[in-house]
Amino acid sequence: MNLIIPYVRFCVSISILFLSVSTVAQDILNSFYQHDKSVENINELLNVLEENYQITFSYNSQVFQDYTLPNQITATNLKDLFSQLFDDQGIKYQAKSFNKILLYGQKRTDLRISGVVRDKYSNESIPGCFIYLKNLNKVIQSTEEGHFYIRAEDTDTLSFVINALAYKSKEIVVTKNELDLIVELEYKSDIDAIIISPDADSLAFESIIDSESKYNSSDFENAQSIFGQMEALEKIKQIPGVHIGNEAQNGFIVKGGSPDQNLILLDGMPVYEASHIGGVSSIFLTPAIKSVRLISTGFPSQYGGRLSSVLDVQINEGNTKEFKISSSLGVSGLTMHAEGPIQKEKTALSLSGRISWLGALATPLIKNTLDYQDPTLRFYDVYAKVHHKFSPTSRINFTFYKGNDNISLSSDRLDDSNPTMTILNNDENKLDWGNEVFSVQFTNALSDNIFLSCNLGRSTYNYRGSGKYLQESQFSTINSTREVTLQSSSMIEDWSSSLHLNIYDLPIGKLKLGAGFIAHEFNPYLYEELLIDGISDGSTTTTESPTLASEFYTYIEDEINFANAIILNIGVHSNTYNSLGFDNSRYFNIQPRFSFRYIKPDHILKLSGSRMVQNIHLLVNPGPGLPSDLWVPSSANIPPSKATEISFNYKNKKLNNLEINFTSYFKLLDNIKEYQATSDIYYALLQNEPLLFFIDKETDWRDRVIVGEGRSYGIGINLEYNKHKHNLSFSYLYSRVFHRFDDIDEGEEFPSRFDRKNNVSLNYNFKLNKQWHIILSGVFGNGYRFTLPTETLPPDGGPIRWISPSRNNSKLPDFHHVDLSIVYTKKIGKSKLDFTFGAYNIYNRYNPFYSYIAENADRSISLIQLSVFPIIPRIGVIYSN
Repeated sequence: MNLIIPYVRFCVSISILFLSVSTVAQDILNSFYQHDKSVENINELLNVLEENYQITFSYNSQVFQDYTLPNQITATNLKDLFSQLFDDQGIKYQAKSFNKILLYGQKRTDLRISGVVRDKYSNESIPGCFIYLKNLNKVIQSTEEGHFYIRAEDTDTLSFVINALAYKSKEIVVTKNELDLIVELEYKSDIDAIIISPDADSLAFESIIDSESKYNSSDFENAQSIFGQMEALEKIKQIPGVHIGNEAQNGFIVKGGSPDQNLILLDGMPVYEASHIGGVSSIFLTPAIKSVRLISTGFPSQYGGRLSSVLDVQINEGNTKEFKISSSLGVSGLTMHAEGPIQKEKTALSLSGRISWLGALATPLIKNTLDYQDPTLRFYDVYAKVHHKFSPTSRINFTFYKGNDNISLSSDRLDDSNPTMTILNNDENKLDWGNEVFSVQFTNALSDNIFLSCNLGRSTYNYRGSGKYLQESQFSTINSTREVTLQSSSMIEDWSSSLHLNIYDLPIGKLKLGAGFIAHEFNPYLYEELLIDGISDGSTTTTESPTLASEFYTYIEDEINFANAIILNIGVHSNTYNSLGFDNSRYFNIQPRFSFRYIKPDHILKLSGSRMVQNIHLLVNPGPGLPSDLWVPSSANIPPSKATEISFNYKNKKLNNLEINFTSYFKLLDNIKEYQATSDIYYALLQNEPLLFFIDKETDWRDRVIVGEGRSYGIGINLEYNKHKHNLSFSYLYSRVFHRFDDIDEGEEFPSRFDRKNNVSLNYNFKLNKQWHIILSGVFGNGYRFTLPTETLPPDGGPIRWISPSRNNSKLPDFHHVDLSIVYTKKIGKSKLDFTFGAYNIYNRYNPFYSYIAENADRSISLIQLSVFPIIPRIGVIYSN
């Protein structure tokens, strides 16, 4: 007891002492202060305070190294003064006695944050998120697997905002190292306008990839296929620089390039045809898609092998928490999608499929309207993906896709206008094509700031086309027949593997590097035959030439950010190509890339340059007839095609709800390919036997190909207006493409087949309320060019000989249509039904599918146009939960 009493007295005395110090210190801090503007630095100010208030400051001189007084000091007491002087500088102050104040620097550390961004409800990773570091006024981007890494020097707190398209922004504050951070974002269920920036003053996040038009399934609402389904490829066709297609199997054209110049990737694996019959839809099922990204300028160094664009499509990984199903029913067919966990939080399965009954429903309409006999139109798609997580930053995916199209058209045309002569033209055409893909993708965080992704897979493409053209002529009692048969096929099998590294936080910036290997097998096939009165004329040719080839590529790219206003990307892609066929040719190419972006919150300027090389080529029928596409590899006498492009882009993001995107480009082409003949076998349909010289009698496709050069340029503008219930998009592109070959037109320049001057796209979405909205869209484009014989040679006593004065001297009719959709949405609990009503091609425009030449009864020639889609009703329903 005697020991306790002194101890209690001691504690009370110490408490009173500290209380007195605190009280006196508080009285000092509340003392009135009036700033002396003659004071020039912190040392002078501290001396004045010590003199006026009889206090002493104790500090290490290092605390005020590089310290600058605030421009304006508005404090009226010492407490506010100290706050203005010290808080933002990380300096703390503490009263040590009645008149002594200790000043010391706040201990700061380097914070490191490494993690992954994923969907809150499905646990799927979210690719390419934008991360705004508020403390540093800096933006970084996650990888395509959702990984990110942040290091902030000399700080004890870091605040950053995660943004992703169609997801709600989320702000995170960390005060310690987080090396396995999981950030879950919540999906926006109802988006009128997507705003990515967290506040009005922050950087425009999408400027980081402004050359990459990136979308997910929520962005396809205003882009619909012929029969009214939400359609990814239709959204891509609304982008400046992307041309509309034609009513054929070709998908899309970028800046005047041919369809084969677009690299289309499905979970990292190439597909060679992305469209279904006549552009009915693409092979990409909206429920199966995670994201779609188009790159048409400033190509990242990791991509190679094509000259015009990269379309990178990622497939849904599947929901690891709960089962989800959706289905749609319409004129074109039935689509089903299901996803759910195999092992909760770890393994998921995503299944999607579509089967078309287009032939059964549309055949009567097509047959009666367009005068076809028993047309066949059908296609299907199947997707499957299994996803397993070893950890938040380590996972493996297995992807499978298979799709096929089949189209068959036949028609008769009778010309009996000449009483002495009757001509019957009969044509039968069949096309069949399909893709199959299997791949394995593995991603892993090797360390806090190094992320690895690997890909291994197989991709196959099969194309078969055949056309038979019969012309029966009856002159008095003389009957004569001419029958032309053309068959072509392209079979490609690719085995590929690749490895990619993303390294953050290097002194030189953010580094990307990787390597890959592709083994190709090509089997192009051609068969041509002309029968005169049932007897072969001896010009029949058959070509089948299997070829093996391999490619090995490496790349490296550095991204440097200067004060968050200038972003510079510099990289190089190298490619070694080996043809293992009869010539064993080898090519090595270095492809430099750069992109320079100047960024303000509402304005983006970009200048970029790329060197691209393409080792495989699509040979296209130069005449007006049915497409006879032939994929062929480079060889000794067919070198890889090359393109050097410079492009300029300007984007104004906020102008009274209007976004303006201006683009221009210039491209030089080298080693481009054409068929040597100025026309094709279809011209043999004409009655004149001397026209047989138009049939190319070379037995090997390599001997039919010539190599030349070209140039293309264009200028375009895109307007996006979003306000409340109205969403309007307008895009216009003026472009020209010219080719030159020594063996064509005496070396003179001529317009390319895909030289289409004017391309227009318009889309308007009006939301009446939450249940009803109207979509009106339209496209216009000049027709494809082709070679048409329009002049005759002197008969020399023989029959008239028709010739073409120049290559691509004519063009198909302009392509255009306007479409209307009315969508009604009905929510039933957690489920939703979307009903679509409307029509494709509401004014019944007969756009050309293909054309062919036939001789009339008066011995003149005519171009016969065949169309596929008249006005088509849009009736469908989509169910989802």
